[in-house]
Amino acid sequence: MPSITSSTMSCLLALFLTSTIFVGTNVEAAPGKKSPICSVNPAGGTFSNSTQIMMSCSSKAKKIFFKWNEEPEDPLVTSATTTYNPNYNGSQDSRLRIFGEYRGEAFLQDYVFKPIINGACGANHGTEMTVPPLATCLSGSPSYNEPWNWSCNGKNGGSTAKCNVIKVPKAHSVNLIALKLYATPSKGADSSELINRISKALAENPESDLIITPEYSLFTKGTFKHYLEIKCDGTSCITVPMDAAAKKINEVITNIRSLAANYKTNIILGTVAEIERKTLSNKLLDDIVYNTQLVIDGKGQIIAKKRKITEWSSTAPQCLKPTSSENSCRELALQLALDTVNLIRLKTRKGEQFTVLPTISTEKDNEYMLSRAAGFNSDIVAHSENEGNCSYETITRGTQENSLMPACWKWAIEPIYLNKYVKNKVTISTGHLIVSEAANGTAGIISFDRTKLLSSKITNTYIYGTVAIDNGSN
Repeated sequence: MPSITSSTMSCLLALFLTSTIFVGTNVEAAPGKKSPICSVNPAGGTFSNSTQIMMSCSSKAKKIFFKWNEEPEDPLVTSATTTYNPNYNGSQDSRLRIFGEYRGEAFLQDYVFKPIINGACGANHGTEMTVPPLATCLSGSPSYNEPWNWSCNGKNGGSTAKCNVIKVPKAHSVNLIALKLYATPSKGADSSELINRISKALAENPESDLIITPEYSLFTKGTFKHYLEIKCDGTSCITVPMDAAAKKINEVITNIRSLAANYKTNIILGTVAEIERKTLSNKLLDDIVYNTQLVIDGKGQIIAKKRKITEWSSTAPQCLKPTSSENSCRELALQLALDTVNLIRLKTRKGEQFTVLPTISTEKDNEYMLSRAAGFNSDIVAHSENEGNCSYETITRGTQENSLMPACWKWAIEPIYLNKYVKNKVTISTGHLIVSEAANGTAGIISFDRTKLLSSKITNTYIYGTVAIDNGSN
């Protein structure tokens, strides 16, 4: 390819300093000339790589050259054809420059060609991510449609590409304690021992996020005596003792709430006797007393209660001697209990959210309770248990080590609960069950996906474990 000599180029540059410069389609005519010295067709605009450009110059023009971008110049006698030359692989505008002499003066004409750029998604398109991505484009300019989707907008008439990543729930861990504590339906548990064991477990594991205690921790079953009235407004609850003995129970609850606040740990306290006053429903001749769990958050506030579906008491005649009026008592009692079956949202000490479904003993295979909980997709079931015919410690080891389960495995977890609501993940999303059992003072942290039970520690007074959960949909 012929090239202009350095001396000629120097002379032309010197002339350019005093010449008229013609740019793009707004090319001015040279002095004394009605049209540009060189005509170009097409004279800039938006074109593709195959565009042919015709150049034709006045016969009076001399030493004419043309060049694309920063490439070497080519000579132009009076006319020539060139092909659109993309700049930086078509990512930037291209410039066609024609220069030379006309009647002793230098002239310069520039034409800008804008490439058609189709939008193309960046490398993270279609990948799995736990956080909203940075919008990236191989070509085009990005714009967010929503955190997980974006567009790569074409330029100069180019097409737009739709991009996205696959949202993967961000996994985090929850530290659990299942308390070992002996309690009986007739006497409950030793309240001092209850506080001491909670305090000891927290002191040894201050990073704990949730503790559960067994059924009958503060409950006397025989006559449902020493009950509390628990009033909830949807965000918090207060407990009102109904006699002197219940006042002492309330003091124990206050101490446990203080431990929750001091350690910023959630506590599910199972269980206390709760009275539903007849003045609240105005449908019974007497009160109903329930076996109830209390949910205490990391601020020490009682935020929810959970009544046992299968255990309640009333002296109302239609409850004591069921007849055709049975529905007026038993179904009402059941419905008032079912109303407390809720998905509880709690936070770890790090502020990460997880969800819990509190349950009590034999209701774990109760169709009413499980049907109400269907679709909850909770992270953890927190179970206050009374039956002591199975070693939950052995089950914990078995699920972690994938070893043979004891003969009582299916009985303890109940086939309906295990097969319908855990394996099919109707109620539990990640299959974690934390159990505190009263009859033999045993406990367990059971993960049906053993890879999600990250660690466990079994002591004489509690089981401590860390489980992995996915915080995505809840």
